[in-house]
Amino acid sequence: MKEHPVTIARQRLILAGLGNVGRSLLGILQSQAALLRDEYGLEFAVVGATDSSGAISDPNGLDIAALLAAKQAGQKVASLPGGQPGVDATALVRALDAEMLMEATPVNLKDGQPGLGTARAALERGISVVLANKAPLALAYPELAA
Repeated sequence: MKEHPVTIARQRLILAGLGNVGRSLLGILQSQAALLRDEYGLEFAVVGATDSSGAISDPNGLDIAALLAAKQAGQKVASLPGGQPGVDATALVRALDAEMLMEATPVNLKDGQPGLGTARAALERGISVVLANKAPLALAYPELAA
């Protein structure tokens, strides 16, 4: 029986937060790229990423291995070639074309920021949002769900 070729859906991803969760996601995307492509027809391009120093972006996709190596060496994204000091995830969401946002900034139960503002900006643009940071859900679930 001849197998049919899998149609590949390229998903552009913005990653807000490069702490343990963000770095772990990058590792999974890197180590499981072949499985995601071959079994599920998904190919992820991380087009933007932020940490507390700023942002880095490439509309064609960042080099995940290089980004992971830099973060594991303790570097901030703003210090990397092409890094953008002071640029936050909300600005990236407003500037980049992407299908999804992975929001993994620290939890802030006082006002949900910066995660809540970033999630709102993404949803306003029709970008799907995955929240590792649960503060936006705890503080504004009805709004975000609508």
